[in-house]
Amino acid sequence: MSELGKNAVNVALIGAGTVGGGTLNVLTHNADIITARALPIHVRWVATLTEEEGRAAIEKAGATDVRVTTDWREAVSDPDVDIVVELAKVYGGENSPAFVNAILGKLVKGLEAAHEEDRKHI
Repeated sequence: MSELGKNAVNVALIGAGTVGGGTLNVLTHNADIITARALPIHVRWVATLTEEEGRAAIEKAGATDVRVTTDWREAVSDPDVDIVVELAKVYGGENSPAFVNAILGKLVKGLEAAHEEDRKHI
């Protein structure tokens, strides 16, 4: 998990279809507004069933510096990713427990880091 107090939020999108691609588009085209109101959000990964689908969504959104993978585990395990946004229906079934556990593991690590940071200020 990335450090607290950082200057940007790194995101992995799981899915690049209608909803995932639309989310990438919104985050890309509204980057200035988001940055002005909060922190920059950088989509670092798009995980899809095919690399072609991911690359097409990235190109359509005009996004840059986004990696594509067909294995969601690669995106989720990146230590620089702060938030994982699951927008794909394809990861159900047998992958669901592994996916949920991976996401919860990242969340728990983030909560532990936040707790440690809070304890420094007590």
